[in-house]
Amino acid sequence: MRASQITETSIEAMVYGFYDKVRADAALGPVFNRALDGKWEQHLPKMVAFWSGVLLGTGAYLGNPMGAHRALPPFPEALFDRWLSLFADQLAETFELAPSAVIMEKAQRMARAFRLGLYYDPAKVIAARSTVS
Repeated sequence: MRASQITETSIEAMVYGFYDKVRADAALGPVFNRALDGKWEQHLPKMVAFWSGVLLGTGAYLGNPMGAHRALPPFPEALFDRWLSLFADQLAETFELAPSAVIMEKAQRMARAFRLGLYYDPAKVIAARSTVS
């Protein structure tokens, strides 16, 4: 039965189900498994705390997600699209439509912020504009 409300229990189900998908995914699995080798047991509760903070305002997560992602070896920006696709699949399995839509909107905003934080290079934008003129 899918959850009609966002609760700690439904967030935990979402996070654990999502990362099961990620670990098995041909594109995302190698990136995540390499970064989290031997650390999955610590990472998953952090992600539950992160999403609990985002969705319920619990303040349970005290980390620096952008800093953590910047510390990773480079990975293709296109993986964000795959991440969002798997996340949408998990939301459809975990939640009814209304909470799923709320969560997906937040995830899409987060993905945009991470893309900008990790891949945006103003020098490249300026160079591209100067070649168009």
